[in-house]
Amino acid sequence: MGHTNLQINKDIVAPPRKMIAYTIFIIALWLINPEIRRLYDWRFGFADVEFISLLSLVSLLPYVYLFFSERLWHKIPRIFMLLAWLWLGVFTYGLILAIFNKNILPASYSYLQFVLPLAPAVWLASLKISLREKLLNALFIFTTILSIYGIIQWIFVPEWDAYWLNTVGTMGILSYGRATPFAIRVFSTMNAPGVFGNYLALLLLLAMPKLSLRRPILLVQYVIWLITFGLTLDRTGWLMTLIGAFIYCLLCGRIRIFFTIMLIAVSFGFALEWFASDTPIAQILTTRINTFSDLQNDISYRERHALYDDLIAHLPEAPLGQGLGIFGVGTKLSDASLSQIDSGILSHILELGFAGFFVVVGTLLGGVLYALRIGFSAKRKHREDIYEYAIVVAALQFALLLAESSGDIHNGALAIIMWISLALVAQEDSLLNTTENVSITHHHNSWQLVPADYSSTKPS
Repeated sequence: MGHTNLQINKDIVAPPRKMIAYTIFIIALWLINPEIRRLYDWRFGFADVEFISLLSLVSLLPYVYLFFSERLWHKIPRIFMLLAWLWLGVFTYGLILAIFNKNILPASYSYLQFVLPLAPAVWLASLKISLREKLLNALFIFTTILSIYGIIQWIFVPEWDAYWLNTVGTMGILSYGRATPFAIRVFSTMNAPGVFGNYLALLLLLAMPKLSLRRPILLVQYVIWLITFGLTLDRTGWLMTLIGAFIYCLLCGRIRIFFTIMLIAVSFGFALEWFASDTPIAQILTTRINTFSDLQNDISYRERHALYDDLIAHLPEAPLGQGLGIFGVGTKLSDASLSQIDSGILSHILELGFAGFFVVVGTLLGGVLYALRIGFSAKRKHREDIYEYAIVVAALQFALLLAESSGDIHNGALAIIMWISLALVAQEDSLLNTTENVSITHHHNSWQLVPADYSSTKPS
């Protein structure tokens, strides 16, 4: 029997197991921290800003320490590092503007919400080994748990969720529905139906390369996600999934999957309308679907259109931007700040100026092009699984960019997922240039480097 020598790049070493476990823990924390906050509020009383809300941000600081202590910028693919520097630079500019305008506390909080979610991705991108399978499997498990809880939430409405829903209702946030069974828009453990819907959109896209008849458990999970996704009534998420899925399926020749997913989604809508036509959620679903063809009568569209007209009139007053912290969650820290705005595009222009806005858009488009470049490089080397993953990440990044018209998408938990998905592409960028690619596996309480499996995952 012949013996094959593996030539492995000397920079390829197994990352510390504790940091891998910590990264998985961080993802879980960002997904469930809002629910922990609701439990605390239910027990001790509601407050706009609490220490519990800061736990997620504090948890990312070890990655910042690793970045400087290990000089990670020398170990990261140049294009990914360039995108990270641009992102860091443009929001640092927004923070400096805010400091000059004496809006320091809200701006600092907003700054951390945009910048710190990049930290785990930077560490992951520095690794010369693929953790794609491990992290995606963890995400799939988390998403299934969140989806099941979302269905329970829709049917029973736990007391802590009802308390929080009634509280935000008195603050003028009425789009979540009513705190009664079958009358709420599902938000699971996250901050809002829209945030949860956008998160599910990302995971529905990330799982597409894995969909196969040989993976029945994942197919069952996927159907559960789709059902919960429908209960969020998140039109932005629906459009993100539609656009991203079409791009991926078109470039990867998996049009059958696209139409299968659309069939499941449409079937869910008809089933909800048929079996629960008298429930408030079914009536809201019908109304929100009808608005796609009648935007002029959509309250949300009219309010956003009026807001656009008002804010656009103020754009010439500060073409260089007014600084971070005048919109978003950071506004709770200052009475001088403005309020929430349902447009990430306008908020970036107002806070960062026109130049800053174009840097943000350019960085996000750069992520799309970077993923496409890695995908086509893998295609030429017959690495189909890398190709499909890179393409779905490019589709995901593009869909997220389009979703900026409905609000700031690239901060908080969604930014964690977005940047990590791109970092996993960066890992493949490094591995494609080695003589033999390797992946990490756990065997007898030790980490081993083994040849990666690049077999195609197309359905049989």
